[in-house]
Amino acid sequence: MGLGKIEKKERKFIYHVFVGEKEYIFSIKYEKTEDGHMVNSLIEGELGKKKKIRLKVDGHLCPFATTGIILIVAGSSVLSL
Repeated sequence: MGLGKIEKKERKFIYHVFVGEKEYIFSIKYEKTEDGHMVNSLIEGELGKKKKIRLKVDGHLCPFATTGIILIVAGSSVLSL
């Protein structure tokens, strides 16, 4: 499992995660930033048709923590497929 590119768009990040040969896409949308942290974030992705991921974070979220969150969610979800 590995992290591919991260695309930054307006109030949104797109994460490309690879598990073996398969690529999964996750997005993190947020309302605004304060002191370098995203505020009121929504993390979404899909690991197959029956494995939709949706995680809402109320309050502040460190941009560096999101990478770990995405990889943990992807890894634990794939292991339970």
